[in-house]
Amino acid sequence: MNKYFTCYVVASLFLSGCTVQHNLINETPSQIVQGHNQVIHQYFDEKNTSGVLVIQTDKKINLYGNALSRANTEYASLPA
Repeated sequence: MNKYFTCYVVASLFLSGCTVQHNLINETPSQIVQGHNQVIHQYFDEKNTSGVLVIQTDKKINLYGNALSRANTEYASLPA
């Protein structure tokens, strides 16, 4: 019985992994970023807190979270 359960779990994980990859291939980059923002927003809400995650790649800045206006506040100045 234990072997059957293990096989079932492994097969389920394998098939669900294939499904996720298929969905990502069909999404545009902006849809993926929007999906990430929704997930991160939900994580902050689940923890009953507010916050923003700022990621800069080259000259592009992406903001994620449930308090995006906080990204405009400087908490630490960086040396020039």
